[in-house]
Amino acid sequence: MPRKKQQRIFVYSCDYCGTKHENINCGSDYIIYASGHRFCKTPDCWSLYMKQKKEEENARTLRNEEKRKRIYGKRIFSEEEKEKRKKVIAKAEAYLKELRGKL
Repeated sequence: MPRKKQQRIFVYSCDYCGTKHENINCGSDYIIYASGHRFCKTPDCWSLYMKQKKEEENARTLRNEEKRKRIYGKRIFSEEEKEKRKKVIAKAEAYLKELRGKL
């Protein structure tokens, strides 16, 4: 009598929720394969995963925008800082006039 061939059973887990599925009897819980990830259909893990990624991307762009504004944006000076800057600029202009006068 010939030996019965063994059948391989692959167990996959959802990358979002972690539930385990066998490839033989997945049924309606079949797994969606997308870009190397596996997701369940019943709790709709794919759309939840995409929503989470989109929120992370929006948060990242918001942080980058705030950083750009902080670095390149116009700085608002207080009155004291404005007076100090005017004094420094006046000293620098006087020094430049002195140097030009020597030439």
